[in-house]
Amino acid sequence: MIKFILEFIIYFSIFLSLLYIRSFIRNNKAFKLFTIYLIVISIIQLSSFLIIKSGGESNLFLSHYYFISQFILLSLFFKELLKFKWISWVLYIGLLLIGYQYIIEPNLYFQYNTIGMAITQTFIVIYSLLYF
Repeated sequence: MIKFILEFIIYFSIFLSLLYIRSFIRNNKAFKLFTIYLIVISIIQLSSFLIIKSGGESNLFLSHYYFISQFILLSLFFKELLKFKWISWVLYIGLLLIGYQYIIEPNLYFQYNTIGMAITQTFIVIYSLLYF
């Protein structure tokens, strides 16, 4: 049952991406950024699924791509919606902090990065609350 749910979620995320791609050209920049976000997340989810299905050892390194791409794309999305210039600064500072963390501790790439996840998710929640 869990395997069915997992596969359904993967295929549904791909379906949503394709659905949004259909209207890509006709819509504004915020819609395009959100569409790109859906495509990137679908690719990461599909890659993770294929690594596990092929008997790969670990797909944990994909979590870094997930959180960082989500942070970048949703920051740009909310910057477009909210028109706050400080979101760009938050994006740059957040990326610098995460990049510095990987520079001083390169083996973190193969571990779960709780600090990086907390930084990115905190700001995405703040953007969402400001939008609502």
